[in-house]
Amino acid sequence: MKDDMMDRFASIRIPGSKKERPHLPHVKHSSSSEWSSSSAEFEELSSKITSEQEILGLFEKMMEDMNLNDDKKAPLREKDLTTKREMVIQYIVTASKTIQHHC
Repeated sequence: MKDDMMDRFASIRIPGSKKERPHLPHVKHSSSSEWSSSSAEFEELSSKITSEQEILGLFEKMMEDMNLNDDKKAPLREKDLTTKREMVIQYIVTASKTIQHHC
């Protein structure tokens, strides 16, 4: 199960930085139904990502995907484990929604 989560996370890439991404006027803002599914997905991932090692691995992968330099990574690494876990899960949920809209 852990390998499956890592594979899923590794396949998520948000293309380019915010500056490089084109403005997509046809993309709708999140509706309440999308928010509900995001909450459900967040809860599902929360129950799967539990070990400290897994959280830290995904957290490092997330920072790498975001192209953060060491100066930006340092303060994030100081965050507590619960905060890191929430950040990772939110990143996965958001990235998966972005990929779904582009397909």
